[in-house]
Amino acid sequence: MVMPARNYMKLCYHNNHMRGSEKYQFIDLSYNSNYTREDARELLENEGILEGREEAFLKAAEEYDISPIYLINHAILETGHGTSELANGYSYNGRIVYNMYGCLGCGKRSH
Repeated sequence: MVMPARNYMKLCYHNNHMRGSEKYQFIDLSYNSNYTREDARELLENEGILEGREEAFLKAAEEYDISPIYLINHAILETGHGTSELANGYSYNGRIVYNMYGCLGCGKRSH
C-alpha cells in the first residue's frame, strides 16, 4: 500500500517518529508568488556575486516551480555567501566558467 505523503507525515507526527529536524523533510519547496523582489534583494544583500541578482532567482523559481527562498538560500550556502572561486568565475581550458551550486565541484574551489 502506498500512503500519500501528507497522511504519512500525520501518522509519523502522531506516533512521535518525527523529532527535531526530521520534520523538515516534508516542507513544500514549490513556487510561492508571495515572495517579492524586495524580499529577494534583502536576502541577497552583502552576498558577494549573488547580490543584485534577485530577478534571475525569481524568474528561475517561477520557471522551475521551486521556492525562491529555498533557491536563494541554497545558492548562498553553496557559494560560501557568494565568495567561492567557482561562483565568481574560474578559468578552465581557456574559458571562464561559473558553478553557482558546486555541481561536481570538489576541493578548495567548491566553497
